[in-house]
Amino acid sequence: MELRKNIEKLLQMLGMKSQPSSHHLKTASTSERKTDMEGTIGEIRLFAGSFIPKGWTYCRGQQMPVGQQYAALYSVLGTNHGGDGIHNFNLPKIDSLTQYGPHYIICISGTYPARD
Repeated sequence: MELRKNIEKLLQMLGMKSQPSSHHLKTASTSERKTDMEGTIGEIRLFAGSFIPKGWTYCRGQQMPVGQQYAALYSVLGTNHGGDGIHNFNLPKIDSLTQYGPHYIICISGTYPARD
């Protein structure tokens, strides 16, 4: 319950509202998902492209700042993969099978996951 209150407080600070029925920060129609490759924040996929799609980054254990830009991602991942939880947190480190891919990518900007 305390985590939920902290997330709602964080969303208010960012000027976002939690929707009671879906708990999404942002929603996209099915047609938008097909063109934007939108995902759920914290979702990991294999991607065989030669670029990183918008709103995604590689799962290479990068250190990310705790702050407004990555607040939603931090609220999902916490310090499960490292970081001090005050100034920074780490993304998961998942190596590709080969240097040419496919590569594991994580959604850093998209739909906030619903909780039951």
